Formats: sequence, C-alpha cells, structure tokens
Amino acid sequence: VQPFGQDGAIISASRDKTAQLWIPHDDNTYSLKKTFKGHPKYVSCISSLDPSEEYPSGLILTGCQDGLIRGFLPDVEEPLFVMEGHTENVSSIFASKFGTVISGSWDKTAKVWFKRECKMTLKGHELAVWCVSIIPGIGLMITGSADKTIRLWKAGKCEQILTGHTDAVRGIAILNQDSFLSCANDATVRRWNITGECTGTYYGPENYIYSIALLPNGVDWATSGEDRSVRVWGDNEVKQ
Repeated sequence: VQPFGQDGAIISASRDKTAQLWIPHDDNTYSLKKTFKGHPKYVSCISSLDPSEEYPSGLILTGCQDGLIRGFLPDVEEPLFVMEGHTENVSSIFASKFGTVISGSWDKTAKVWFKRECKMTLKGHELAVWCVSIIPGIGLMITGSADKTIRLWKAGKCEQILTGHTDAVRGIAILNQDSFLSCANDATVRRWNITGECTGTYYGPENYIYSIALLPNGVDWATSGEDRSVRVWGDNEVKQ
C-alpha cells in the first residue's frame, strides 16, 4: 500500500493479480475508484510518480511475480507500458520525485530506470533484493536483501556493505539525507547513517518485520509484521 497524490488517495497491490486505487471521503471512509488489470501473476509491490508534463495525472507502477513492471494511468485499467529486465518476481519499487525509479527483485539485482529504460543494473547481493530506496538530492541508492546485508550504491557502484541484521532485510525508510531506518526478519529496526555506521537497534515485535514507514512528523515510524499487527513507534520504542 502506498499514498497516491496529494488528496489522500491510496494505491494497493494484491495476490489477486490486481492493483487498486482508493479515494477518501469526508467521513474517513474510502471507496474503490479503479482496478488495474493485466497481471498474469501476483502483484508484489506498487509505487507512483508525481504528476509531470508527460503524465499530468501521475503514473502508477506495479511490480509483478512475472518479473515485469507495468505503468498505469490512474483512470485506465490496462497498462500503458511494460518495463522488461528482471527475470524473477519484482519485490520492491521506489520512485523518486525526479523521475528515477529503482526496483528490486528475487533475481538478486536492483535496476535503475529513467523514462521506461533500464539505465543500470546493481549486482552484488547473494539472495533476493527485498527493498530499495533513494536518498533524494545526493543520488545515494539503498538496497536490502535476503542475504542479511544492506548495500549503498552511487553511480551504479557499490560503495558500502552494511552488516548487522541477522535475517532478511525487508524494508527501508529514509529519515533525511544523512540517515535511514531498516527492518528485517530478525524482528529489529536499525538506524544507520550514510557512512555505514549503525547508530541504534530497536526491539519490540517478536517475529518478522515486513515493512516500515515514517509517520507524518518525519521522526517516528510504523511497522507491520508476521504477527498480523501494525506497531506505532515513538522515541525509538513501541508506543501502540
């Protein structure tokens, strides 16, 4: 699930082979606006590009178990285009505000895309790449993998390999230009700076943590996990 646009809309991906766009109402409920089709297998991840001259209404990107990334206009249910390159499930997509897209896959690679074309393939992880992100402004790309490591990349070159997690790294959340958070199947959240130093390890859940996202204050965060819970963190500990 990801936010879409500035009006509180949400986009979601599902194992039912679809993605969906949901719009909010004044009573805090949501209704389904559009279902995006054309995927032959599970839709594993979803992201979006902000409105631009090329896509005035924005663009929705889906990653599928068939190894393809599909681009959708918000009001059209069939894909506008397909991006080919990965050979296995596309497990994560991150779209930057400048139009650069990075994707991670079970084929052990991440790919960097611009205007539908693959510009770089980031190779080095020994197992599936579960999560990807970009720190805006400095061009630093981050990948997390089932090989338990996080890699920092610049201009297609791996600059650092961060170790500390003891199981698959599943999610990344950017705090600022100097630091970010990661979560993993080892049931921890870790704070890192871009020099590669782990500056904090935080405990709460007793099982796999699958995803992490910043709260609107840009400091605290929420996680979801194997125990079917969403946990809200404040001051580096679980509050709810």
